[in-house]
Amino acid sequence: MSCDHPLIPGTSATVKCGSCSTPKPGFFDFEGKQKWEAWKALGDTSAEQAMREYIATVKKLDPTWNPQSYDLETSRASF
Repeated sequence: MSCDHPLIPGTSATVKCGSCSTPKPGFFDFEGKQKWEAWKALGDTSAEQAMREYIATVKKLDPTWNPQSYDLETSRASF
């Protein structure tokens, strides 16, 4: 499965850390800027909504993926 989908980094960061509050990465950090922009674009999306969007996106990219063992509280506790 590829993680190049533009929604993956933003929703993942929102679930783990909440709304984007970090400064934009430097000019030459192309990958970091893409991830930051995806995260920033989600604005005040709740962690729960971001998790639903993340799961829906991953299921589209990999229909065999099983989200049953992945829950919001467990993912937050591990970071």
